[in-house]
Amino acid sequence: MADDRNIDPALSALISQEINAAVGWIEGELSEQRRRSLMFYLGEPLGNEIDGRSKVVCSEVSDTVEWIMPALMDIFMGGDDACSFAPQGPEDEAIANEATEYINWIFLRDNPGFLVTYSAFKDALIQKNGIIKGWWEKEDDTEVHEVRDVDGETYAIAAADPDIEIIPESVQTAGANGDMSVSYNYRNKSVGRCRVMGVPPEEFLIDSKAREIQTARFVGHRIRKTVSDLIEEGYPEDLVNSIPDENDQVWNQESMIRDRFTETVMPDVVGQGATREKWIVECYLKYDSDGDGIAERRKVTVGGTGQIILDDEPWDGPIPFVSMTPIIMPHRFFGISIADLVMDLQIIKSTILRQILDNMYQAVNSRLQVSDQVNLDDLLVSRPGGIVRLKNGAMPSQGHILPVEQQLIISSSFPLLEYLDTIRENRTGVTRYNQGIDANSLNKTASGITQIMNAAQQRMKLIARVFAETGYKDLMWLIMKTVSSNQSKARVIRLRNGEWKSIDPREWENKFDLVVNVGIGTGDKQQQLAQLMQMIGVQTQAIQMQGGADGPIVTLQNIYNSLAHLPALLGRKGVQNYFTDPSNAPKPAPKPPDPAVVKAQADAQVAQTNVQIAGLDLQGKQIDLMQTKQKAGIDMQQTILDSQVSQAQAQTDLQQTAADAELAKLKTKLSTMEALMKFQLEKAKNAQRTYKFTRGPDGKVSQVDES
Repeated sequence: MADDRNIDPALSALISQEINAAVGWIEGELSEQRRRSLMFYLGEPLGNEIDGRSKVVCSEVSDTVEWIMPALMDIFMGGDDACSFAPQGPEDEAIANEATEYINWIFLRDNPGFLVTYSAFKDALIQKNGIIKGWWEKEDDTEVHEVRDVDGETYAIAAADPDIEIIPESVQTAGANGDMSVSYNYRNKSVGRCRVMGVPPEEFLIDSKAREIQTARFVGHRIRKTVSDLIEEGYPEDLVNSIPDENDQVWNQESMIRDRFTETVMPDVVGQGATREKWIVECYLKYDSDGDGIAERRKVTVGGTGQIILDDEPWDGPIPFVSMTPIIMPHRFFGISIADLVMDLQIIKSTILRQILDNMYQAVNSRLQVSDQVNLDDLLVSRPGGIVRLKNGAMPSQGHILPVEQQLIISSSFPLLEYLDTIRENRTGVTRYNQGIDANSLNKTASGITQIMNAAQQRMKLIARVFAETGYKDLMWLIMKTVSSNQSKARVIRLRNGEWKSIDPREWENKFDLVVNVGIGTGDKQQQLAQLMQMIGVQTQAIQMQGGADGPIVTLQNIYNSLAHLPALLGRKGVQNYFTDPSNAPKPAPKPPDPAVVKAQADAQVAQTNVQIAGLDLQGKQIDLMQTKQKAGIDMQQTILDSQVSQAQAQTDLQQTAADAELAKLKTKLSTMEALMKFQLEKAKNAQRTYKFTRGPDGKVSQVDES
């Protein structure tokens, strides 16, 4: 929580500037347009009334809006689900089913989803935009839970859990340390729920240049809260008391017109003490708080027009508002309402109807021309059977009383009213045919009426499509992201099939690979019912052609998918009350067999077994014969192989003998060549030797080799 000691002056100045700019812009021309639309819807006087004349006001705006609302609510709320999530891949199937069950539970069970939808749609049709807010609201859990006879380790884990509060006086222990058991009571410190509410258009603030909520520079929700409520939410008392008290400027014309029917206490009666109301603005704006040159999204709650900052925190989630408008103006946040289309027609028709009534009044009580022989006192008293006396013996046949001729305009006015109705039908698509009030419809062809109704329904279907693709789809995403980001534990809910299941949205975080489908109600039931019955007929024929419900074209699951839409088209809730999903259906218990059938089956089984045995014997003989033939063939092949091996061995021996003889010849030749070479070498050596002859002492001559 922030207080006056840590307020950022620059932030406070920026918020005051944004609030004043948004309030001044919205409470200017736009607020006046919405105020007039609301006045026309409520049938308030037009402001051009003349005393003494008819002041009747036609209800064109109210009639048109109220004829569109049932069709829209039937489209969005006519089925079992307000939305469904379709997986984009097989891995998303389980999450998509869980998300569909849980988000519908939150929107339709935890919150008044029907009333929220109704309020937003009506705001959009009358006052341009319908605003819905979705947020996480923390609540204190006063319920006391009992835990009995758990071990010491389990108790220690529970005592350390920051989300629960153990009641000290309830703790009881028994047994020794090793076998100690503990009993205790506890309550959850804080629990939370995703809340959804419709926001009155005059309480919603947005900067004038915004085109959509999530990218807007500034978005705010201004609301009145008592001092007691603010202190209970945790804001310091002195800080709350410093917020300026609510003044008359808070009550703008839109809220005053809306509250006129409920006799709400007017602004001159205010609370005292803790019931004094303060003007609080919950702001979501972009602000560069760390000075890095990049403006980050922050959530700031301020009192007054921004002078008192109650809290300031970073905001990384989606802005908790969604908006829907029936006729989108490209590149603008605010669109065009249905009331904007028919307000001028309401003025014209009211003027014409007033003139018709004035003309009838004048025809019934026409003006008279009278002479001085008429008693004016008698004439001025208008009563059935009244007597008007004449003076001085005047006679009625003398023309003393003559009516002033008054021309009736009824015959010429009704065609003009008819023409104005045609203009309204062309503008809005709401015709007397789809309202069921045209007495001449029976005189027209069925195909012609169907074409007229289809053409008229296109406008309502377009409005429904715009609502679905803008605010309604954004709302379902907002609920999903809110619970997945804030819910701290799993929650047990009862599914539509009657089963109880624990769902933990934290498992969905960062897994938003889903496609959300909204507007899945039962608009134009007769047509859809006829088409559905035709489809079921085709599926039945396909089952007969394929000889059963096991496919390959149509299965029991396909039939169930078609039948699941039938109860809603017939105005029944809960498909599980009428049809069972084959994937969840219990397997039927087997019926006891007929003894005669069992005996016949046994005899047939015995006969079949004997045939199989005979067949096995024949097959055995055939196998033996084949084995004999195969063995004879193998023996013949072995004999041929042995003969081939013997021939190959003999040829090998012959080749080896020839090789040995050739080797012996080569060795002999080599020895001869070696001896010849030695001889030649010796001869060459002798040719190169020199000898010396000497004579010895005995006179003998001897030869000495000197080489």
